[in-house]
Amino acid sequence: MVASRLFAGEGFGNSQQIADVVSLNAAAGIVAYELAQDSELASSDLTARFQAALDRAQSALTTGAAKAKLESWTSASQQAG
Repeated sequence: MVASRLFAGEGFGNSQQIADVVSLNAAAGIVAYELAQDSELASSDLTARFQAALDRAQSALTTGAAKAKLESWTSASQQAG
């Protein structure tokens, strides 16, 4: 599974390009979520908010936090099923 390998930090074929796409998508989701939580963020610099979210997303991939979250969600869904 590509996601598991990517989240585990494995380098393979085009893993860097996939990590870039995953990080950009996650950053967009983070920005949207934060705006939904606090509409006053709409008046702040979008570029700065996106960069901060991108940094968080990239960090989640490189530190293993994304892998830990995937494992947590997998375990929860198996227990619920």
